[in-house]
Amino acid sequence: MMKICSTMQWAGQTPSRRRSNAECIRKLMHEQIKRGHMMRWELDRLLRQVEERIISLDKDINSALQNVWEGDAGRLTLQKEKAEAQRWMLKGWEAQSSHPLKHKMRITVVRAQLCPLLKLKQSMRDKLLRIKETKEFATKDKLLEEISDLEGASRGWFEEDNAFEAWLRNSRERSAAAGNPRGQGCTWRQARDWIAVHRQCCLAHPWRFGGQADRPWEEGIGGK
Repeated sequence: MMKICSTMQWAGQTPSRRRSNAECIRKLMHEQIKRGHMMRWELDRLLRQVEERIISLDKDINSALQNVWEGDAGRLTLQKEKAEAQRWMLKGWEAQSSHPLKHKMRITVVRAQLCPLLKLKQSMRDKLLRIKETKEFATKDKLLEEISDLEGASRGWFEEDNAFEAWLRNSRERSAAAGNPRGQGCTWRQARDWIAVHRQCCLAHPWRFGGQADRPWEEGIGGK
């Protein structure tokens, strides 16, 4: 379905440990598929893979029949029936809305700190800044950088470039739709609500969030 992990994430593990981790991840992904908890792009990809599998099996079945390999043809036909059942199952599912970013709670809090600075900057366009205001503006770039780092650190093991960019864009649009201009700010009540939502998503989708389901907001950037 997707790449398991980068080489750096597997560094230092024994081959048997890697196999065990990979098998655990595969089981989590299969459970996720069975529950139908997938976004639009994930459903589309699975459907495409199943349809490609069916086409490949059709070719193998025809080849087996031409060569009078009845045993192989029967086995391949069973595999095709199973693949077709999977296709109909996937077509019957509705895509889920995208999930919050792994560090969405912290991002929301930082945006809440950033919002008044942006408003102050807007109101002070052509005015001379006092020392206090200059110091306040100096923190703006640090907050923006922290948001960027948090967004990057929210990328899961399985997220590919296009999918993650779409996920990130959706998160920003949600923030803007909640009354936060350009997704840059929020209220503390919204931050609290995001904590509750994030906990639920971590518990429901542990493979997306690296198994961090208890207190994910305490995890630092880059393993700190």
